[in-house]
Amino acid sequence: MRAMWLEFPDDDAFTQTDTQFMLGDSLLVAPKIKTPSDFLDSLGMQEVDYTLPKDSTWYNYYSKKTEAGTSASVTRNVPDLEQVVYVKGGSVLPILLHDNCFALSKCLTNKLRLEVYLDSDSKATGSLYADDGVSFEHETDEAFALATFSWDGTGFNSVRSSDATKYTYPASQTIDQIAVYGLTDAPYTVLQYGQQVSDFRFTNESVLLVAMPDNVAPDQVNLSIVYN
Repeated sequence: MRAMWLEFPDDDAFTQTDTQFMLGDSLLVAPKIKTPSDFLDSLGMQEVDYTLPKDSTWYNYYSKKTEAGTSASVTRNVPDLEQVVYVKGGSVLPILLHDNCFALSKCLTNKLRLEVYLDSDSKATGSLYADDGVSFEHETDEAFALATFSWDGTGFNSVRSSDATKYTYPASQTIDQIAVYGLTDAPYTVLQYGQQVSDFRFTNESVLLVAMPDNVAPDQVNLSIVYN
C-alpha cells in the first residue's frame, strides 16, 4: 500500500489525500469509509469520493471501461459487492486462478491469467515474482524467479529477469489466459512462438481474449499479433 503522493509527487491534488491509496504502482483503491444514508443503505449502496490522477488512462477493474484522469474529485454510489478499484493504463496484472480454493496455500501454484491494460500509446508492462512460498531458499540459494511482461502494440513477451535464479516454475504454474483491454483493431491471427493460437476472440468491447496453449510457463510468453 502506497500513499498517493508517493506515486504522484508532482500532482498537488494528493498532498493531503488520506481516503485512497495505490496498491503497488498499478491499482488505485478508494475504500468505503463513509456511513451510508438510510436511503443508500436500503439500496445496498455506499457513497465514495475518489480522484483519478491526471495524464493517465484508468480502467474500472469491474467494468473494464476507461476514464481519463483529471485530478478532480469524483463521487459515486457503489453497490455492496463492488469497490472503487482502478487499474492504471500501461499495466500488466498477473491474476491467480483460484476458483473453489478455500486456502491460499493450496492454490499458490495454480494457473495464471494475465490482464493487459493498454495506455494511450498501446503499451503495457508488468512483472511476476515467484518462489516456493514455504522455505527461505529465495534468500539463501537465490531460489526465486522474476518474470517481466511487455506489450508493445504488435506482440506480448515475458522474460526471466535474472539467469542467476535457481527457481523452477511448477508444472501447474502456467499461463492459462491472456486478456488485453484497450485494443482498437481486431487481429487476424495470434501466434505463440510462431505457432497459431487456436482459441482467441476479439469482443465488441475491444477486448482480446486468448486461451493459451498448454504448458506455457510465465517466462515463456511470446505472442505475435497479426493484423493482415
